[in-house]
Amino acid sequence: MNGCRLDRKAKQWIVALALFLLALGPRAFGLDVFITPDERRWIERSVQFFSALSVGDFADTFQTGHPGVTTKWTGTLGLLVKYLIGATVPSQARQPSLAGLWAFLEAVPVRPSVSVDYLPVMRFPTVLLTSACVVAVYFMVRRIFGDRVALLSGVLLALDPLYLSHSRVIHHDALATTFMTLAVLSFLICAWHGRWRTFLVISGLAAGLSFLSKGPALFLAPFVGLLCGIGYLAQVETCPEPCRRDWRKIERGALVRWVSAWSGWAAVALLIFFLLWPVMWVEPVSAIQGLLDKAIGYAGEAHTEGNFFLGRAVDDPGPLFYPVTLLFRTTPLTLLGLVVAFCFWIRGCWSVICHSLSLRVTNPSATFALMRSIDLLLGKGEEKETRSRKLSLLSLWAYLFSFVLFMTLGDKKFDRYILPIYPVVEILAALGLCQLFEPLRRLGNSFQARSVFARRESSCSQGHSQPSQGWAWALGLTVVALLQAGFVLPHYPYYLTYYNPLVGGSWLAPKTYYVGWGEGLDQMARYLNQKSGAAQLKVSSWYHREFIPFFLGSADRLDAKGDADLMPWHTADYVVFYLNQVQRDNPSQALVSYIRSLEPEHVVHLKGIDYAWLYRTPEHIPDEVVPAQHVQRAWFGDDLALLGYDVDASQVPLDGGLRLNLYWEGLREMEADYRVFLDLVNGVYHVWGKQDGRPYWDGYPTNQWPKGLVLKDVREIE
Repeated sequence: MNGCRLDRKAKQWIVALALFLLALGPRAFGLDVFITPDERRWIERSVQFFSALSVGDFADTFQTGHPGVTTKWTGTLGLLVKYLIGATVPSQARQPSLAGLWAFLEAVPVRPSVSVDYLPVMRFPTVLLTSACVVAVYFMVRRIFGDRVALLSGVLLALDPLYLSHSRVIHHDALATTFMTLAVLSFLICAWHGRWRTFLVISGLAAGLSFLSKGPALFLAPFVGLLCGIGYLAQVETCPEPCRRDWRKIERGALVRWVSAWSGWAAVALLIFFLLWPVMWVEPVSAIQGLLDKAIGYAGEAHTEGNFFLGRAVDDPGPLFYPVTLLFRTTPLTLLGLVVAFCFWIRGCWSVICHSLSLRVTNPSATFALMRSIDLLLGKGEEKETRSRKLSLLSLWAYLFSFVLFMTLGDKKFDRYILPIYPVVEILAALGLCQLFEPLRRLGNSFQARSVFARRESSCSQGHSQPSQGWAWALGLTVVALLQAGFVLPHYPYYLTYYNPLVGGSWLAPKTYYVGWGEGLDQMARYLNQKSGAAQLKVSSWYHREFIPFFLGSADRLDAKGDADLMPWHTADYVVFYLNQVQRDNPSQALVSYIRSLEPEHVVHLKGIDYAWLYRTPEHIPDEVVPAQHVQRAWFGDDLALLGYDVDASQVPLDGGLRLNLYWEGLREMEADYRVFLDLVNGVYHVWGKQDGRPYWDGYPTNQWPKGLVLKDVREIE
């Protein structure tokens, strides 16, 4: 018997190693391909965090209220590895020292963008953590639902396209998802599957790390309270009938147990939160205030650059956004399993409702029927293991629905904001697929197969008595793994380009919601790098910081830099448009419509979607793009052109002056230093006021203008 147990233990660790490698493989390669818009900020914050730690300035370890502390710890680890690797390079050989570390951190390129060389080492700690999460989920789900559901959950999660995509960047969503999932699963084991203290501590540890990762993880505090409430009801309502004579004692004991559980869980979470964020050691109040302000602020305001949903640019996509993105971001296999699991769960709930209604016939008391319904939902009268699985299943569905609802309350919405539900989605999908396999297994065997919720085999002899079922299960698992891999792996290394073909895939997704997070810009840069004189080219792009690391030339922003440079794109050689920018009409609908009406020189096409377009900068600026109230063109030789002007009577000062905005275009680089002379005259040419000076508050000589500059010149006439 001991040898048999050792054999089973060895098999579990072999499975765990296989799952780790399955998760690690798609994540570990191609980490230097493209950069997302947020990663530069997190690398810069990691540098600041590491610098603050190295000098003992703990207050400066607060950079943002996200708070993203776990992201900065992984970034710090990556920076340390990068520094130590550099110290061992023969051409740069040096003795590691604190002074050398400071010099290294000061030299890390973060503005205007990061170097591609830093991406793999900065991203790899997240790769390792999320790959390890797959193994941890396998072991935890095995305790809750058994071997087969656990193994299937691990395979589906290792190849979940959205989790996989965010596991490969230095950001906080994948880490928050990892720790929130482990916190929930370990609490379920703590509550209903034994080893109370061990898994309560593990859940608290994971919860504290999730709080350090992202503000919305605070959702776990009330949710774990809800689980404690369910546990209280389960303990009270399912106690044996003879015990009900001592009802108050039972109720009081249950209340103490579950209040203590939540309090202990919260204490561990807060301890981790305090220990791993050094600013809490010196300025805890301001740190917590910053965290809450950021979380509430994100929930209360829409994205500053807009969003896109159901074919139009919007501020708040509304309550359908997350259900729609869930459909697009899951695989057909996951979606099938989730639907089956939901149907089985609803069928079970419906049978409870029907049973309760039948009780009203024999006992008209609504209270009695309700209490009996609760008893049935909580598994009263059933075996402990079956009851525990019922409670765990109820908890997972509650987590999925409540977190989606919680995130829907905020105005700011992106598909990655509900990433924390995806591991649970894969677990539920695994349950559904296992339920779906049952009829197929019965057809292939001459004896009754076990249900996925049946008790696991208690001896090795049972495990080997049904070899045909073992082969059928192995075959089914292989098919699931190949199908899941077949949906996801062809998108390497741009896994974000995956959209569920079952609901329209790459054809419908760009018409439905926000698409693109930087993927494809690297390919556009490489196309331009092949041109002769690429190093002298200047490109204007909405995501110029994500373009620079891969481009030999220079790149600048597409939107206005202020009155002194209203149209930066007009001074560039090329303009690059990106998909989500076009969806949201950024920086303006007029500019997007005009540039898109031109013929692109090159288009980056990934998996059926056009992600980026390259245009030669047009010489002519159309009237609809000029921001002036009155477009009225006038040319001053070959040097300057007046595009239009603004006059607003509401801007007339009390002293009788007049404000006039002139819009100038520099037609070429010029040597002359022009001055503007304004005369305010009436109908008979009587001069009412004069003003003259260089453009832009007399501070921007025209002989310093680049070709194509568009400038707003504010003039005030007495």
